Amino acid sequence: MPPGLLVLAVKCSLTAPEGAHIILHRGDSPYAKLILRYFCTKVTKERGDHMRYRASVTNGKGSLRHNRRDFYAENVDKTRTKNNVVLCDKSIDEAYQEAFGEAIEEYNKHQKQECRKLTVKKYRQKIEQGQGKENNPKLMYETIIQVGDMETAGIKDYPQTAEKMKEVLIDYFKDFQERSEGHMVIVGAYIHMDEATPHMHIDWIPTARGYKKGMQVRNSLEKAMKEMGHVAQGKQGKRNNNRAMWQEYERNRLCEI
Repeated sequence: MPPGLLVLAVKCSLTAPEGAHIILHRGDSPYAKLILRYFCTKVTKERGDHMRYRASVTNGKGSLRHNRRDFYAENVDKTRTKNNVVLCDKSIDEAYQEAFGEAIEEYNKHQKQECRKLTVKKYRQKIEQGQGKENNPKLMYETIIQVGDMETAGIKDYPQTAEKMKEVLIDYFKDFQERSEGHMVIVGAYIHMDEATPHMHIDWIPTARGYKKGMQVRNSLEKAMKEMGHVAQGKQGKRNNNRAMWQEYERNRLCEI
């Protein structure tokens, strides 16, 4: 066993048979971090083997029309759409009002010229106009949460396991919602049970605070992540940034549900 690798057996609600456990690998070694990042391991005493459920937290494209099933992609089974779960569903306008409405009102109090005053719609349009430009915020961000894959939780082959994974995703979202308050506004949360495996799309807007000038609350991903305590060390890159640190933290939380 590599030095620094600690294996913890923790009771976990996603286990089907009584006495099953999740094994979390933790420690300072890179081996431990790699294992913890990608796998929750379920030990099924009843079967006498190891069933691995991959816990993944990844970036999504952020299509509300797809998430709401306003249209159907080829991989969607329409007969199972009724089994999907909608945990949160807001319009972009509603979410931006919730996220920045008060900050915009406060900002406008200090503007003598009418042309400098903002509305929620103008602020949203400003974000939209900057799409695709380096370092500009996105209108919203999406995170996809999944436990299991085709071989362990496929909806067609393992319907009972898939249902248990759905319950895990519901419990995770309740925890996520409480922890994210004040740092992001959730636009929507959708559990899809009409594709190959159970998974959840969470669409959200980061709300960063503490600006000395201008609006006191803004759409800023990296600053919001930093305020939540997720700060990347060393050289920044695609796999080493504040959001990546946050995603790793969320994977760990998912394993603890």
